[in-house]
Amino acid sequence: MSETQNKILISLQKEVFKLMEKLPSDLYYHNIDHTILVFEAVEWLCTEEQVSQEDMYLLKIAALFHDVGFIESYDQHEEKSCLIAEKILSKYKLADQQIECICQLITATKLPHCPVTFEEKIICDADLNYLGGNDFFKIGDRLRKELIHYGKIDKEDITWNKIQHAFLTSHTFHTQTSQIHKEPVKQIYIKQISEKIKKAES
Repeated sequence: MSETQNKILISLQKEVFKLMEKLPSDLYYHNIDHTILVFEAVEWLCTEEQVSQEDMYLLKIAALFHDVGFIESYDQHEEKSCLIAEKILSKYKLADQQIECICQLITATKLPHCPVTFEEKIICDADLNYLGGNDFFKIGDRLRKELIHYGKIDKEDITWNKIQHAFLTSHTFHTQTSQIHKEPVKQIYIKQISEKIKKAES
């Protein structure tokens, strides 16, 4: 990336993280920590997949903004994220085409993931990178706590384990890098959760 792009990214990081201080404290998963993890995963995937510097630049910006919409709404937050991104990015003199691309990338993170372009596949894999990471259960517990708080699921362990199992088995990593490095680990978690379900039902 150019020196100018790096400067813009640094400035955007500061502005977005300052904005995300307004996030509700009960967002145990969708918080600044998650955004940082996705941003780092985007950088890793872009490097491994040999993405162009321009595409990496746009993907990093999209990663920064992809969950900022939670400030305004828990549901349909992707649309809110795009509106916030458009407003802020216009100050940085990004081209309309660049901003449109960033919003498309943000929208691609809406579940269930259905990426079309290669860049969308990267941000989707980055968004759920933890599914094949060492902190899967730790991060998953944060998500569970958040979902319970917002009334999305009940508190039963068996319910959560079945939700996780269904999600993991239906999920697909889209990039070759994630398929090689993350999918095998994810399969281990699927087996472990299956055992928990069998034990609870026996």
